[in-house]
Amino acid sequence: MNERDSGNSLAMEALLVDMSLQVDGMSEWLYGDTPDASYDFEGGALLQINHMKLTGDDLLVPITAWAPMFVPQAARNGAVYGTLFGGRSTLGTMFPLEHSPTSRYIVDSRGSTITANVCHRSSTGLVELMTFKFLPSGDMTCSNYVYERSNPSNVYFGFTTRERKLCSYCERQGFTCECEDTMRTKSLTDIARESIIQGICSSNSQDLHFLNEALCEVFKKVFLGKFQVTGVMSTPEGGSSMEMVHHAVSFPKFYNYAPSGYVAEAARIKCAQTVIMHRTGPRSPMLLTDSSSNASGDGTASVRTDADAPEDELTCQICGAQFTRKHDTRRHVRTVHLQQRNFKCEMCNRQFIHRTHLRDHIYSVHIKVALAKCPECGKGFKNQSKVNRHILSVHKGERKYQCTQCGRRFFQRWDLKKHMEVHL
Repeated sequence: MNERDSGNSLAMEALLVDMSLQVDGMSEWLYGDTPDASYDFEGGALLQINHMKLTGDDLLVPITAWAPMFVPQAARNGAVYGTLFGGRSTLGTMFPLEHSPTSRYIVDSRGSTITANVCHRSSTGLVELMTFKFLPSGDMTCSNYVYERSNPSNVYFGFTTRERKLCSYCERQGFTCECEDTMRTKSLTDIARESIIQGICSSNSQDLHFLNEALCEVFKKVFLGKFQVTGVMSTPEGGSSMEMVHHAVSFPKFYNYAPSGYVAEAARIKCAQTVIMHRTGPRSPMLLTDSSSNASGDGTASVRTDADAPEDELTCQICGAQFTRKHDTRRHVRTVHLQQRNFKCEMCNRQFIHRTHLRDHIYSVHIKVALAKCPECGKGFKNQSKVNRHILSVHKGERKYQCTQCGRRFFQRWDLKKHMEVHL
């Protein structure tokens, strides 16, 4: 049954939530007043969510599956601060052209339970604040308000729910569970106990890596399986935020938390591409992938040979090296003899000879996406071939290229050629 009121109670709830964030000093981050910190894409995790159907009194809203990526950026006093990529929101539905493509979040582990705040923002000053509280039993409560940042009491939308995890038996049967909490004990996750095990209970740690990994271990057990969601949705009547209509809602929900795996790795790279493109433009050489036919990774776009070209155009006039393409000859002179560094990192201004070197730098330094790791020292690399090269050069000390004049040995032919300049 639908109910109407003046909206004062909803406005008061939203105002209290906004005030609590200001007291804790979290509102500056969530509202975007604080500049971005460096992204730890390697610590990012996907939260796969599937709303099966949203039904209530006179209300039917289909919702499809989505999977936002949570990327941590900083840790302060036991809380993880980060950015949410790909988050779907009510604000984006109401004002699609004004909605920011990314949102900010804070996961706070300082209290007796864990609280997560996610804030979506618009260019017109509206914000959508979602607050998840993880109950000791493993269930969750969620509040969701869309309001004016300058006047939090002016609420456009409200949503309060409790998400009840299904027991293992009912989960196999479908999406409904009427069992008592005592019957669901084996299926629930003891949040307090998990927080103690991971060492984050009432923690004031500033260590981002430790906090994020510990929270991932907790969330892998919490965000797993089927939940039954019940609550109340409040919407304005006739376009006025002062007259609110309340709808009782109930729908099933499915979660899967993925901090690792192929899908998560692909999502991290996609999010990193978004950040780089926003900072440097859509045609920047800093992009980690592109749609061009360039396979050499150094700015060339052709793989054909120049068989009919004059011999002097296919031969380096400095060292006599032979090539099959004129462009390779010019590139050789530019990179080997002139040492021109035409690929610049817009984040730190370092310059590189090859585009592949620039991309490796971005992977390892700025976005910290490690698709492969060294089994001996744990250092991350973009792919397994670079791990193998690292093992041979660093851990096994392989040096197969030797200088004929002084006997010094090198791992790569390029290093030997550069060294030969000393003897000229």
